[in-house]
Amino acid sequence: MPAPVSRRRFVAGAGAFLTWAVTGAVTAACTTSRRAEPGGSTVVVVANHPMYIDASTNPGFTAATGTTVEYHEEIDDDEAWLSSVRSRFERGESIERDVVIVSEWAADRMARMRWLDPDPQARLVWGLGMVGIAFRGRSAEITTVAELFQRPLHGRVALPADMRAALGMALLADRVDPATVSLEAARSTASRLANSVRLGQIRLFDLAGTSRPLDLLVAGEVDAAIIRASDVIGLEHDHPDIVFVIPEEGGLLLTDVAVVPVRGANPAGARAYLDYIGDPVHAAERFRVVPAMWPQESAGEVEQVLRGDLVGQEVLADPRRNPPPDVRTRLRSFRTLDDRDEAAFAALFDSVIHAAD
Repeated sequence: MPAPVSRRRFVAGAGAFLTWAVTGAVTAACTTSRRAEPGGSTVVVVANHPMYIDASTNPGFTAATGTTVEYHEEIDDDEAWLSSVRSRFERGESIERDVVIVSEWAADRMARMRWLDPDPQARLVWGLGMVGIAFRGRSAEITTVAELFQRPLHGRVALPADMRAALGMALLADRVDPATVSLEAARSTASRLANSVRLGQIRLFDLAGTSRPLDLLVAGEVDAAIIRASDVIGLEHDHPDIVFVIPEEGGLLLTDVAVVPVRGANPAGARAYLDYIGDPVHAAERFRVVPAMWPQESAGEVEQVLRGDLVGQEVLADPRRNPPPDVRTRLRSFRTLDDRDEAAFAALFDSVIHAAD
């Protein structure tokens, strides 16, 4: 079952919310059928996560190319979305989407199944994120992952029900790089993590998704949580005591990518859409609103555009969206898992989730 609130359903502040509201109206107006438009223009169909786009990208693309965007905010959870389209891919049918924006691990799985256009140019980074520690900074500062497993925070720590985030940060506490971790090393860390759940050091996971670590932190039921930086953006107004840090051991780097599924009705339109959103000037509009990081390869041009207005300058000054170089060097991606590894790692994490049963 997909969690009712995913990592894209963040609190992003009033400005971002208003921009999202405008986006909803604009993209709804762009929705149309798959037939060719009068005058020979076509339609490109895009699927994305909710609240994960700015107000100008889709209408700007239409104005520049004459191609209408049919936009669907339907990928609330990557795993659930993959399950929903799997049978159509396996039957050799089109999923009626020309571009989809998914987590990199989901795109890698789709590529292994030959569900994506194999051309490397048919894949583009949409946005980056990072996982670290959020804590209430009223009494003491947390600087390491290891502190989450020590007596002063007994029963006051929440971890997400997300294997890569929770296990990945625990691996960093054990000084194991998630980018290269072996199954054996992951098993050792998972065993220690399960013991922390069993002893009550770590709060139990809510598999129904009704109480995220962020919810528990805001409610004061825990003092620290493994959390995504984007989740705390906007909280500073009502909860100035909540602090986000990338600990000394490091944090996790998340990547979302725009990819082109096979058998789409408009592959040329899909390529044009990727070209458009990849342009640094257009990308800057996205990063001005969406609480995400931009890739280093386009950083200079994106940052130049953002410097042009007050909102952009605030984005540049926010280390949760524009972390300094020393923080970026401590971010690690969770390694790509093939189907066998995916099942094995999932089983390890399942033992953590049910450790207190």
